[in-house]
Amino acid sequence: MTEPNIEVLEAERRFYERERARLLASHAGKFALIHGETLLGVFDSQPSAYEEGLRRLGNVPMLIIQIVREQPVEEQSPALHLGLINARPFS
Repeated sequence: MTEPNIEVLEAERRFYERERARLLASHAGKFALIHGETLLGVFDSQPSAYEEGLRRLGNVPMLIIQIVREQPVEEQSPALHLGLINARPFS
């Protein structure tokens, strides 16, 4: 079994944290598409950011994150987002 790489998207997360204040000033509430140290665009919805990421990059790791002052707790759980743990909503 291959060990999961928990450092996936670390460069993107660091870039976002450095640029957060600037992004908040002009794009609050929208979705940033980041690959490496590059902001590829800002979008009105997560699906539109994802579609553009697939079009430009193919199926590779990329960060799509809503531009907000503080990320919700679920956004701060890399294990959940990397598929290391699963969570199902309550019915």
